[in-house]
Amino acid sequence: RILSPDSVAMMRKNQVRELYSAGKKGKKGTGFGYTVAVTLEPEEAGNHRGKGSYGWGGAFGTMSWSDPENELVVVIMLQQPHGYTLREIEKLVSQAIIK
Repeated sequence: RILSPDSVAMMRKNQVRELYSAGKKGKKGTGFGYTVAVTLEPEEAGNHRGKGSYGWGGAFGTMSWSDPENELVVVIMLQQPHGYTLREIEKLVSQAIIK
C-alpha cells in the first residue's frame, strides 16, 4: 500500500516538540515524528542532511533517511557497529550533491 502525501507529511513532522532534544542525552536540532527521527536544524543536529530530512538507524550499522530538500533517499545496510563509517558516508553523500 502506498501512503498518501498527507500521511507522509504527518509522519515526518516533529510530534514531540522539544522532548526529543531535551536532557543530557537529547539530540539538539532533532525531533521525532511517527517512527522516524526528523532533522529540524542540521547544524545543531550535527549531521549533513537537509532540513526536514527523516529516517532511522537500526542495530549494527543499518540506516536510512529521506531528504526532501535535496531529493535524496539513502539506505545503508552495513553490519558494523555505529560510528565513524556511517558519519563518513553521510558526509560524502552530502558533498556529492550538485545543486
